Amino acid sequence: MDFIFAQNHPSVFEKKGDPYNLIRLGWGFDIQLKHQIINFNVTVNNLPNVAYFDYLLTLKDVGIYNTGRNISVNLKIPFGLKR
Repeated sequence: MDFIFAQNHPSVFEKKGDPYNLIRLGWGFDIQLKHQIINFNVTVNNLPNVAYFDYLLTLKDVGIYNTGRNISVNLKIPFGLKR
């Protein structure tokens, strides 16, 4: 969980900003099939889908928010080369 506090004292290249909270959630496991290990992961960023501006975001001036909810599914099947 990220707690971002209000930016009330910006530097030269920053602007004032409102506070926001971001929640990340992830889950994964490994499966072994014979001699092969398979890794599976699911990750969710910005779970409550908060609309927010990062303080240093250059697109803030044109009203474009940062990325909303993002769900990633990852499947890894490593392989090795034998000599």
